[in-house]
Amino acid sequence: METEKEILVRYLQAAREAILWKLEGLDDYDVRRPLTPTGTNLLGLVKHLASVELGYFVGCFGRQIPVALPWYADDAEPNADMWATEEESRDDVVGLYHLAWAEAAKTFEELDLDAEGTVPWWPAETNRVPLRLLLIHVIADTNRHAGHADILREGLDGSAGLRRDVSNLPDEVDWPAHVARLEAVAVSFADEPTVDSSSPEEVARARVLADYALEEESLRLVRERDVGDAAAVAVTFDGPDGRPRQGFVGLDRRSDGLWRTSAGFMSGPVEAEPDDVFAANGGWGNGRRSVHGGWVADPDAVTARLLDTSSGDVVDEDQVIDGVAILIAEGGHARRDLQAELYDAEGRRLRSGPVTGRH
Repeated sequence: METEKEILVRYLQAAREAILWKLEGLDDYDVRRPLTPTGTNLLGLVKHLASVELGYFVGCFGRQIPVALPWYADDAEPNADMWATEEESRDDVVGLYHLAWAEAAKTFEELDLDAEGTVPWWPAETNRVPLRLLLIHVIADTNRHAGHADILREGLDGSAGLRRDVSNLPDEVDWPAHVARLEAVAVSFADEPTVDSSSPEEVARARVLADYALEEESLRLVRERDVGDAAAVAVTFDGPDGRPRQGFVGLDRRSDGLWRTSAGFMSGPVEAEPDDVFAANGGWGNGRRSVHGGWVADPDAVTARLLDTSSGDVVDEDQVIDGVAILIAEGGHARRDLQAELYDAEGRRLRSGPVTGRH
């Protein structure tokens, strides 16, 4: 029969492995990219949890943490433990998490659950706590962030599940129909729309004006493209700080025929590198469709194509309008297999590369 400590450690290990599983199959761009308004990203969650374990299970019990954690220094910028810098590779961050596991295991082996440690960042009157409490605390924190990772990964490519060997999802569910049903119920409770929700451009305009507190005349809608129940609108504007911004608003058509925003990105103008297809780009999607749009990196480009390199098929083609191409992949194409190409008016290929870019 398992001891209490063995049960707690088992639950912690299951959550740890689920976190790392959510990174599998993604390229370095997708594990690093910010996917919420506050910048939450998959690799940053791993870095944060590695740091948490080293702090609670090593430092709090009087042992020396074997590596420097500069993101916890007094002069570190806020939230520095929640993202990986250019100098920190994916292997570095995952390796730090594995190191934290090994160091924690020494504490678990050497100490009883009643052994007390000191948490210096907690109030003095409550910072003497037993290992049992810290294990429960870290299990809760790790599972909370595993939930974040669940949502981030599903939003990237539609992958979902509890852990590698147990999906915990029902079989044979028509997920698009299920989502449409939930959307229809939600719509029945919605307030009256304040914009023409039958127009993706107007919905995008209203969202950007509201999100960035802009004056109407400062926003320019560059172009729009829609296919059935998905659309993307490219926009430019000067932000409240006076800096120019450019980006995309993604939209989905609801079951009642009206549009709602679903995704997007904004950035400052980016200078293209010689091997870039897009100077700045963004992408989003689910298991049914992915959208990839950007400001093309070659001024002579008139046509953009999206290819699936695993099959050699042309997935989509779009005319470059005002320097912007919007490419839409129907079906479950893996991002790592998608490649964008630019062509001039004579049909000559100008550039070719991955759909990811810099923004």
